[in-house]
Amino acid sequence: MKQSRSDCNMFLPLLCFLQLTVLTLASSSSSPPFFRAKEGCDAKCGNISVPYPFGIITPNGFGCSLDGAGIGYGVTCNTSFQPPKLFLDTSTIEIIDISETEIRTTSIQAVLCHNKFGNVTIDRSVAWTNISASTFTFSYTKNMFFAIGCSTYASIFGPNLQNYSSSCSSQCHSRESVMDGSCFGQGCCQSTIPKGLNRYEMMLLPSSSQNISTVSSFDPCSYGFIAEQDSYTFNASDILDGSNFIRKGEDIPMVLDWAIGNKTCEEAKKDLTNFACQEKSYCINSDNNPGYRCSCNDGYAGNPYLSPGCQDINECEAQSPCVGFCTNTMGSYKCSCPKGSQGDGRRGGSGCFQNNQKFPVLKISLGKRYLWLHLNSVYDTLHYMFIVN
Repeated sequence: MKQSRSDCNMFLPLLCFLQLTVLTLASSSSSPPFFRAKEGCDAKCGNISVPYPFGIITPNGFGCSLDGAGIGYGVTCNTSFQPPKLFLDTSTIEIIDISETEIRTTSIQAVLCHNKFGNVTIDRSVAWTNISASTFTFSYTKNMFFAIGCSTYASIFGPNLQNYSSSCSSQCHSRESVMDGSCFGQGCCQSTIPKGLNRYEMMLLPSSSQNISTVSSFDPCSYGFIAEQDSYTFNASDILDGSNFIRKGEDIPMVLDWAIGNKTCEEAKKDLTNFACQEKSYCINSDNNPGYRCSCNDGYAGNPYLSPGCQDINECEAQSPCVGFCTNTMGSYKCSCPKGSQGDGRRGGSGCFQNNQKFPVLKISLGKRYLWLHLNSVYDTLHYMFIVN
């Protein structure tokens, strides 16, 4: 069939529109990252990003963190390690990761080991962690208190052995009775921790119901620790390989919830000079600990604690939300259709269809490597296949 020039000209704008659509699909854009440090401050310590309100304590003072005093948000980068290690404030609590709501740190262990005669060989049966100088708390939703061993009675207490206590007992009579993945009292036990905990002490004791010299021949050590629940699964080798778990336990993380100060959003907004949320952001009361956090408004991204605040997202480049033309606006975007067609121009909406037609002018579906275009007219249907690199 001979194609008339008028028919071809009718499809030319659509082909140009397809080219625009393909370019939009192929393009990508990164939003302003949350993980930005204060200007002039180091953004990383080794492989770990240090986003404001946190800041690496400098030799000539603090200044890089929100409080400027190093309490909580100030962190220490120890370059004597390779790669360098990051520590909370000036403590020995090593930071593994900082996210927008949480800090992951290494876990602290209580350890008690005996030889085959029942004599103590390692006695770190009392251990404690204190972050009460900050507003951070040990996450009660992400962490559990674990105790492992075959003659183990473990307790965890609040400050000065008061306000809070929990305990669990773990026993096993032989190697064969210890099962991988089970933490219900046979080689491993667990207990929840309370909301708002910012200091604790752990204590390990031999179980009074068993002869320690009997089990120490196959299980010489007992351990107690708080750890991220999803990051630790008990294995029999954890207690049957002597004191080797001491090293493994150092790599098991625990989670801290962090927030700004100890005031609610309503209270903090009364002091705008010290209010942490910058332009184009909003305040959220922390559920797990005192204080509040900041988050970017819809359509904006970046670090809500850093001036000048969150930046507009170009949804047209980042998300390609339109099948027609996309116009970025502050905090949002608008879709429109080419001349001669109508519809809302949105993916997932009515799209764009030719005037006086009930079916779409343009239907686009993406496979692994191909983009199919169906151009429907009153005369015929043309099928175009374009390879997308």
